[in-house]
Amino acid sequence: MTSRFAVLIAGALAGCLPVAAQAPSDLPASADKQLPGLTEIYKHLHQNPELSRHEEETSAFLAGELRKLGYTVTEHVGKYADGAQADGVVAIL
Repeated sequence: MTSRFAVLIAGALAGCLPVAAQAPSDLPASADKQLPGLTEIYKHLHQNPELSRHEEETSAFLAGELRKLGYTVTEHVGKYADGAQADGVVAIL
């Protein structure tokens, strides 16, 4: 997995957590509560790397995590410049 892809994944997962809906005073407690789950996701992604443009398992894993959070998920989105099917994931809350 490329570092760019890992950054996009971390940003996507961080953005899908309900932290923003809480009052600022609850932010540290919410972050502490969510850290173990995010750490497990981080470890899973880094223990199961995939080659660039072949992130089938990573995409499926992320789609599953996003569904658990209540998102409507569409998989296999997009195409590469050469026309090959991409493993893009779109999530709508």
